[in-house]
Amino acid sequence: MYPFYLKKSIETRLDMVPVNKIIAFFSDAYHAEWCYPKLKMVKQVLQQILLERIEKKWYSTNIAIDIINKIFYENPLRIYGITP
Repeated sequence: MYPFYLKKSIETRLDMVPVNKIIAFFSDAYHAEWCYPKLKMVKQVLQQILLERIEKKWYSTNIAIDIINKIFYENPLRIYGITP
């Protein structure tokens, strides 16, 4: 997974899918050791996208924070039935 394609994928999801249905981490990792770098890349790309959208006044900072909370915490808990 390359950052360019990852960015396009996340942007498309943010534009077309309700935020309560998005889980931001997806990986093509074949080994457990690859999961951390992939997650780090996803977080960096999402940060870039959200900053761009805040600068364009598409999102407020509060909306961006809510999106982060939903896709990295609330949605996985709800979708996978995880109890915190």
